[in-house]
Amino acid sequence: TFNAAASTYEAGTIVSYDWSFGDGATGFGLNTTHTYFSATAQTFTVTLTVRGSDGKFGSTTATVRASV
Repeated sequence: TFNAAASTYEAGTIVSYDWSFGDGATGFGLNTTHTYFSATAQTFTVTLTVRGSDGKFGSTTATVRASV
């Protein structure tokens, strides 16, 4: 489960939350879920990109380790 509730934008309102899970899959919304499928333990880089009501955007990344 992924949650972007801590995201803020001082100059306006966040209007979209776009997730990239590092394995080719994507998700959308403040909260989303994703299941990783792998035969071995792997590390994935998850990227969250938020877009403001004025069209500006920002992103952050985190590392997720999926184990078997």
